[in-house]
Amino acid sequence: MKTHPVISDYILSELELHPLVRQCARSSHERIDGLGYPDALAGDEIPLPARIVLVADAFDALTSARPYRPARSTLAALAEIREHAGTQFCPQVVAALEELARTEPSLVVPEPAAQMHVASQMHVA
Repeated sequence: MKTHPVISDYILSELELHPLVRQCARSSHERIDGLGYPDALAGDEIPLPARIVLVADAFDALTSARPYRPARSTLAALAEIREHAGTQFCPQVVAALEELARTEPSLVVPEPAAQMHVASQMHVA
């Protein structure tokens, strides 16, 4: 399981892609505290695009229904991600996601009623 980022990087190396694509494929499972994989990168060693992909992927996973659990609400997903800022996730990327949810909720929550609810809840928090 933990070798798939290296395999992805290898497969992508055969294509003419922007280097950011390979960085994201290889490093989007690295954790800000260095406990991720495949290279155990930490902090700023992890390319910023990969840190962004990690948070976006986690948010998508949390807010999507899975066979083993229902989707979480946007607020619950943001709270879970915030709880892991500084260990699993880059605090600056988490802050940017929260700011985006506050200022441009349509980019984070597609339903209009949910947009107003998220914006009002995050303003209070």
